[in-house]
Amino acid sequence: MSNSLTATLGGLVVAISLSTSALADNALDLWTQGKYEDAIATGVAEKSPEGLSTAARAAMTELTLHPMPCPECIQRAEDLSRKALAADPKSAVPSFCLAGALAYRGRMVGTINTQTASIGIEARKTIEDAMAASPDDARLISALGIWDFEVVRVAGSVLSRIVYGARMERGLALFDQAFKLSPNDILIHYQYGLSLAAYDPDEYRSKIEAAWMRVAATRPQNAYDEEMKSRAVKLLSLLKSGDKKTLDGTVKGYLGIPG
Repeated sequence: MSNSLTATLGGLVVAISLSTSALADNALDLWTQGKYEDAIATGVAEKSPEGLSTAARAAMTELTLHPMPCPECIQRAEDLSRKALAADPKSAVPSFCLAGALAYRGRMVGTINTQTASIGIEARKTIEDAMAASPDDARLISALGIWDFEVVRVAGSVLSRIVYGARMERGLALFDQAFKLSPNDILIHYQYGLSLAAYDPDEYRSKIEAAWMRVAATRPQNAYDEEMKSRAVKLLSLLKSGDKKTLDGTVKGYLGIPG
């Protein structure tokens, strides 16, 4: 084999190797593997809407997995979500992440006041703006359902309906719609059960149990799914045990609800 052919083949092997390495180490792959800090760093370094979107996803993932309260986790998730939306306005993933981060901020503040009202208004607008571009995105639809649940939980059914237009019935209907669009989405089922358990685990027990059982029976697609499945199994065990105090504390801990 001539030296020139050997050099050409060698260069081709190196090029293929570099291409494969870059593909394996992109931000979304890192997030899928559970390497969230690497996903954030890589996503930001990619300087693309897709990379920033994944960085926001990874920051939101770390927020939900971190012991609460974690103001710095909330701030980072918000900041990266806003950067991603600046690069691609109304994009579904960073909109979902920003709404989620705002929900954690609202819970940290606690009672209904001017600050929590403005947080809630921004969260709803973020979701609805993204839904205008992606009306059939199941996670955005579920996020709007969570918004209803959260407002009713904090403000009560009467005030939330009169002042904010939030109702448990609407939230339940939105989740039904999301389930039809994405029946095997672990995160949607997990969050449905978690949100209802935070509001009234007795009234909605059958729905909560069914949601977490669905999660327990579904095959995870990534490291985050695996963590959500593990949590759902733990919560389901607590629900069935009748240990209401531990269940309540665990649910509040996962959602970042004080005390």
